Amino acid sequence: MKPTLKNKLEVVYENIGLSKSTVFKNKVFFGGSDGLHKLNNPTFLKEKKGNSLLTVPVSYFLSSKEYLFVGTDGRGVYLYTENGVIHLKNTDGFSVQKIIKKEGHLWIATQKGVHQISINYDDVINSKITNSFYDADGLLQNNINDIHLKKDTLFAASDIGLAKLNVDSSIYKNQPKLYFKSKKDTLSYKNVARDNISITFALQDYNNQEYTTYQYRILPTQRQWTSTSAKTLNFSNLSPNLHTLQVKAIDQHFNQSIKNIYLNVLPAWWQTILSKIGFGILALLLFWLFILLIKNRIQKKIAAKSEVEKKMAGLELQALRSQMNPHFVHNSLNAIQYFIQRNEVELSEDYLIKFSKLVRLFFEYSRKQTLTIEEEVTLLENYLQIEKLRFEDKLSYMINVDEKIDKEEMQIPSMLLQPILENAVNHGLFHKNGNGLVTVVFKFIDINTYKVTIKDDGIGLEKAKEFHKNSVKNYQSSSTIVLQERLSLLEKSKNWEVVYSIEDLSENNRGEGTEVNISFKQKYR
Repeated sequence: MKPTLKNKLEVVYENIGLSKSTVFKNKVFFGGSDGLHKLNNPTFLKEKKGNSLLTVPVSYFLSSKEYLFVGTDGRGVYLYTENGVIHLKNTDGFSVQKIIKKEGHLWIATQKGVHQISINYDDVINSKITNSFYDADGLLQNNINDIHLKKDTLFAASDIGLAKLNVDSSIYKNQPKLYFKSKKDTLSYKNVARDNISITFALQDYNNQEYTTYQYRILPTQRQWTSTSAKTLNFSNLSPNLHTLQVKAIDQHFNQSIKNIYLNVLPAWWQTILSKIGFGILALLLFWLFILLIKNRIQKKIAAKSEVEKKMAGLELQALRSQMNPHFVHNSLNAIQYFIQRNEVELSEDYLIKFSKLVRLFFEYSRKQTLTIEEEVTLLENYLQIEKLRFEDKLSYMINVDEKIDKEEMQIPSMLLQPILENAVNHGLFHKNGNGLVTVVFKFIDINTYKVTIKDDGIGLEKAKEFHKNSVKNYQSSSTIVLQERLSLLEKSKNWEVVYSIEDLSENNRGEGTEVNISFKQKYR
């Protein structure tokens, strides 16, 4: 059997769709429907290098010293090197049929005309298209299969024939004839018209409409150009000013022209200089009135605070006089005299010592706005000890402070509890037959709040009123009046929240006597 030609040849690689080949840097490259391939003796490899462009269908090769120019079907041109791939991004979307390199420029034949690309070797990827030719320029059609460049003459072959163009002809250097469809150079707008400004422009070249692009900007507010495909521009909310609208037309040969039209946006009455001055004066006036209002409120607060402090000082003196009332002093001195007459010297000395200590505490604590719980308890104990001596053991008392209360840290307004105790002893227990008991309990509520309960088992609130209605015009003693005024001032001072209540226990079947509850909450600002 005779050997066939196929038997004599060596098949290196079988692949469907290979259509192009070239030599670049002493290596053979093939291109086909599945991308770029390289013959690397004795093997045939598909180029990968991690770039998707290498798998795009290859339609043309052009080998140079630095690059292998690869035309693709739909992705334009990329430049292949042993170090990687560079895509000319401005050619993306073109199906390239032919590539010519001449004097630093690439000429490519595509399905969308013929394009000249200026290679920027400092920034190859951004190399720009610097000229384009379409059917409007003399090509028989835009789908070009092949091109040839001889000096300034371009030959372009298409499915319907061959076209010949002089690419340096002056007809390709004419500026686009742009105009506005307005007879005036300056247009004025006011009132409602300011919010609906519409400007229309056009090109005086019917054949070149498709390949001309447009940009616009409004000076002085907008410096950058904005691309547009519409030939009618709409504006709203332009500030009152004389605006310059510039429209730029750029044809396929990158000839350009710029036309200006002036938009005079008239201000509304509130936007005029006179109105702005008036608004400014009004704002200053309102600000001045606001300052006066704030100043007046501050002065009122200062005056109110001064008045409160003045009343507090007066009430402190009243409270001191109440606590040191003549009735109490008279009874205390009579008790001392009684003990002396009975030759009970030790008792009289003890009474006198306690009495002098109490007087000293009254004067000392009356100068303070607040006391510690410990100081308040000391004052109350001294007072009750003297009353106990005066009543000759007919009076018993008990003071209990919750363990959760820090007696050395927690505060209490001064001169409040002793007048309540005085009422309990003189009005509750004084008229009782038999022994009497007064209890004072400090109960912890939270870190800023506690409650004080003062309870006696005397005759009760209503019976005390009956005893005193013939001897005094008003049941309330002076100490009670001072107490109520002081509670009111404490509430106004914003430093304390005080809740006061008094109950006749006999009315609620809770036994005999009177119970006073008063809670203190100190506010921190």
